[in-house]
This record gives sequence, C-alpha cells and structure tokens, in this order.
Amino acid sequence: MSTTTWNSGEDIDTGGGGCVSYGLLALAAIGVAIIVLTMIGPMLSSTSLTPTSLTMYTSLGVAYSPHAERHEEAPAIRDCLDQRGPYMVLKHVSAPTFYLVCQIDKLTWGLQAVDESGVEKTAFSPGNGTFQDVMDYLNKFTNKFKGTLPWMNAP
Repeated sequence: MSTTTWNSGEDIDTGGGGCVSYGLLALAAIGVAIIVLTMIGPMLSSTSLTPTSLTMYTSLGVAYSPHAERHEEAPAIRDCLDQRGPYMVLKHVSAPTFYLVCQIDKLTWGLQAVDESGVEKTAFSPGNGTFQDVMDYLNKFTNKFKGTLPWMNAP
C-alpha cells in the first residue's frame, strides 16, 4: 500500500489548477457536441428518403442510391454525368423516370435512371455498352425528353 506525503514547501492550493482546466475543457467539448448533435440530429435520423441512405449529390442534383453500385460501371457513369452532363435525356413513356445518357469514353456509353424527385434508381451500361446497345435498350420504353428536369425546379 502506498502513501502520499506532502512536501512541506508546496502549497496545496496550486496543485489542482491543471485538473480543473482540463475538466472545464472537457465540459465545454461535451456542450459543443450536444449542440452540434441537436442541430444535425434530425437530418441524421430522417427517414423521409429511403431505408438505405443516399450518399451524395451530383452537379445535376441527383442523389446517389446504393442500388446502382451493384453495377461496376456506375461510378464512371456518375463521374461522366457530373463532369460533362448528359448527352441526351429520355423519359419513360408511362413512369416518372428519366434516363440520362452519357459517353463514358470513346466506345462506352451508360445511362442513369432517375425518378422525378431526383433520386437515382440505377446506373449501368446495357449490353456491351455501345451507343447502339444503350439506344436499343431505351427505345423500347422511352421518348426523347426536352425541357427542365423536374428535380431541378425544386425550391
């Protein structure tokens, strides 16, 4: 068992100043954390989007969804659309889905399907990813779209 002895030359009142400072600093940090969590907590717990969280927005205002990541070409399509914009936009004939077509490289094309609220449904390159393959796929159920994308009009 150890014992603590005081050196007769020390003043007891000067030994705890550092501990008090660190304690106050810790309380201040906890207070800041509570304030920050109070402000962003509702955003973190929001369930108004989808059960799986959306990860990011493109310059076109499209919210990425995890489903697209099942396709290995999805990141390249997203980057293409973000950097160069769509080559063309088509709309499903009966559903509120828009298809943004982009040329990824000299030979490869891809599409991003986006719902009317601006949430990505998927992104992939049909067939071998040629322009003809993309158009053969889309021409079965889309028409060319001209106008402003609906999620771009949101306040």
